[in-house]
Amino acid sequence: MRWLERTGWQFGYSKIERYAHGFLPRDSQHQFTYTSNISIPTEIARRYPFREDVTLYGWEDVEWGLRLRDAGVRLYYEPDAIGHHHHHVTLEDSLARMETLGRSVVAVSRMNPELDRLPRGWKMRAYQFLSYLPTMRGRHAKVFLKGIAKGQDGM
Repeated sequence: MRWLERTGWQFGYSKIERYAHGFLPRDSQHQFTYTSNISIPTEIARRYPFREDVTLYGWEDVEWGLRLRDAGVRLYYEPDAIGHHHHHVTLEDSLARMETLGRSVVAVSRMNPELDRLPRGWKMRAYQFLSYLPTMRGRHAKVFLKGIAKGQDGM
């Protein structure tokens, strides 16, 4: 489970440590709009609800983060805030989730072309390279790419 946090596959807090107790840069704050660990005023949530046409898990919170950013809502990072979000994830669960995330990133990118999470160019080649490694990261990259392919095929 810790592997997901350390690598950024689940939460990329290590990437924003330098912004602790402050606002994240506007151009990247959407990448950290993890709704399992976020608190916003109810009025903001009502004014900017999640899209109802998203049917797959994954990227709905990042897409929502784009719309919050565009509306001028800033994301403040408070590393001392504690939120308990506990559920056990097996390796099989994690791999299935990554395949769904691959399908979902294609679907949500079609809904909102501003979403910058669908790997392209060098980033896609990096995922392809990683997918050949006999590691946790390699296995996750492989099923993520499988999900992207299924999403592009309309499955």
